[in-house]
Order: sequence, then structure tokens, then C-alpha cells
Amino acid sequence: MSSDGTSGNGDVAVTIANIANAQVVDGMTISDSYNALISNIGSDKSAADNSYQADQLVSQQLTQRKESVSGVSTDEEMSNILQYQKSYEASAKIITIANSMLDTLLTLVS
Repeated sequence: MSSDGTSGNGDVAVTIANIANAQVVDGMTISDSYNALISNIGSDKSAADNSYQADQLVSQQLTQRKESVSGVSTDEEMSNILQYQKSYEASAKIITIANSMLDTLLTLVS
């Protein structure tokens, strides 16, 4: 059907085809508006991906810093263990000597 009611002249088809070139959204055609929308979505996704990667890098760096500060040095721990062991041995010798002296004193008194 046509705009004047006669069949076959294709006026309606031409009008529909012209919609693609009509400026309907902010002075842009439907096709231009759609392309801009897709472009914006793509750039937003790219920005979000970059932000995510940057956040992951910061998170990894913070984790490494935390581990470097709170990490345990096995050499330092072994040094502390040896120091505690020597202190224990010295305390045991003092107690043995004090016990021996006390026994000697009790023997002399009785």
C-alpha cells in the first residue's frame, strides 16, 4: 500500500528507508546513536578492565608488603632459640649448684 492508497508505488517503503537517515535522537540518526552507544559501552568496559587490573596490582603489592613486614626470619628465630637454650642451661647449673650448697649446709648443721 502507498500513502495515497494505490498499490505498488512504494511510498511507504521509501518513508521507512528514510527513517534510517532521519535525525531523531539529539540531532543524530538512529544508526549514529546506536554506534555511539556501543562505542560508549566498549570504552566503559575497557576503563573498568583497566581499573580492575590496577586494583589487582595494588592488592598484590600490599600483600607483598604485609608479608615482608610480618614474615619470619628463620636465621633470627634460630639465633633466639640458641640464646634461650643457653639461658636455660645456665639457670639449670645455678639451681644445681644452689642445691648442692644447700645439701652441704644441711649436712654440716645436722
